[in-house]
Amino acid sequence: MSPAISPAGLIADMGEVLLTPWVQAVIDHQLFLVVGLIVLELAWSAWRRRPTHTVRITLSSVSLALLHFGAYVITTLLVVLPVLQAVREAFGVFDLPADGALAWGLCLLGTDLCAYCLHRSQHHVRWFWVGHSVHHTAPEFNLTVGPRLGLLDTLDRIPFFLPLALLGFHAEMIVLCYALIELWSFWTHTSWIPRLRWLPWFEWVFNTPANHRLHHGRNAVYLDRNFGEFTMLWDHLFGTYVRQTEPVDYGATLMPPRQDPWTANVFELRRLWADMRAAPNWRLALAVPWRGV
Repeated sequence: MSPAISPAGLIADMGEVLLTPWVQAVIDHQLFLVVGLIVLELAWSAWRRRPTHTVRITLSSVSLALLHFGAYVITTLLVVLPVLQAVREAFGVFDLPADGALAWGLCLLGTDLCAYCLHRSQHHVRWFWVGHSVHHTAPEFNLTVGPRLGLLDTLDRIPFFLPLALLGFHAEMIVLCYALIELWSFWTHTSWIPRLRWLPWFEWVFNTPANHRLHHGRNAVYLDRNFGEFTMLWDHLFGTYVRQTEPVDYGATLMPPRQDPWTANVFELRRLWADMRAAPNWRLALAVPWRGV
């Protein structure tokens, strides 16, 4: 295996071989972009007199986003990167390069597939749902919901991205591709952008607001649908894609009693712990987190 390379070098390679200058500029200024778009959405909503935000839930979502971001950075640097790189160096099948459009394109596509598998598992496995439920317990849909994520889902990525490390992709490549995918998914959390009927191929291939807002509905027809974060290819392939047929009722099927960050983070954890304690023996108790939601 070739020696590990620096994230700075990988970002430079990524910009040269895969990303156009304007996409690179978006990544370099993503914080200003995210905050700017949220402010713009708030202003647009006020001007059009169609409220899409409430003060209480917006403040909760922003607080949850800040908490998650801190935990995400710490776990990425201290756990995710070291584990993925150690697996690559010890068990990697190939010694894949960190430059070239083909290598980055394959890594992005592979990361998108892994993100789909992760996201689908977060809706079907109790333990993964504990952290991911935070993202779905907002009864409204706007850009502040995009980064509204739980503290406990920061390590869920590791088992799902291990196949990429085993194939020989650098840990930094995987993390950067996932960050790009997450940045893309941010803009899909708005109710203001309609279905792009003049670009049907774009709606079919990529995750868009029209595709993703259904995923946040608790309508029976929308449950466990449209898991794609960057593309919708895997939803089409695995039969989880659906188009809108009725108005979306936003939120989870079981909502927490309050919207403060503490309650949002521990609501499903408390339910899981109660079910484990109610199990007749320890074997069944240990199986509860890995059962269906």
